[in-house]
Order: sequence, then C-alpha cells, then structure tokens
Amino acid sequence: EGRTLDNLGSAYLYLVELEKAGRYYEQALTVAREIGDQQSEANACWNLGCLLFQQGNFHRSAEFIQVFVDYQCAIEHPDKDKAIFILQFVNFLQEKIVLKLIYKPLSWIGCLVGRLLGKIIYR
Repeated sequence: EGRTLDNLGSAYLYLVELEKAGRYYEQALTVAREIGDQQSEANACWNLGCLLFQQGNFHRSAEFIQVFVDYQCAIEHPDKDKAIFILQFVNFLQEKIVLKLIYKPLSWIGCLVGRLLGKIIYR
C-alpha cells in the first residue's frame, strides 16, 4: 500500500500537481512508519524532501532528506555520499534564504535540481 501511494505521489509530481503529490507522499510515509518499513520511510522522506525543495521550502526539505541520508548511511548504501552532498546543498540554500541573498535568482533552479535529484539517487 505504501509503495502504491508513493508511486501515485510520483505520478502527480510528474503531472506537476504538487499538492496531490505531497498528500500521497505523506500517506506513504505514514504507512511506512506504521508498519516499520525503514526503506519505504526513507524513500517517502526523499520524495517529500525533493518536493519541498522544488517548492523552495529548504528547511523542511532538509529535515526529510536527513532521514533519507541517515538510512543510506545506516545500510552503507554505495550512493550515501551523493545523498550527503545533496543534503549539504539544501542546507547551503537554506542558509542563503535566511540571509535573503539568493532565493529569487535561484527559484527556477529549485525545480530543475528537484527533478534531477530523483535521477541522481532514488531507491
């Protein structure tokens, strides 16, 4: 059920229906946590983090991506360094938002990088 919800979220993300995508990702996360499926929880957090990144919500994005990074490190995933790099990048952007230096010029990058993130590491 959780993976189906996660896949529905990805379908709506592809259709640029971000609100629906977010709802499905949140449902997938809830199911994963209820059944104790850490891999599905990490994947749902990754998807939520990417979605929030695209929306420019770097703080919340970083919180969800951190869960994904923690899981990648715990299982010694070969792409864990890529996940760590992405988290550092999101944190960097979050700091710049606080300083209000680069949000407007980088808002278009949020969508582009958000789409690319899923291709760099996912599942």
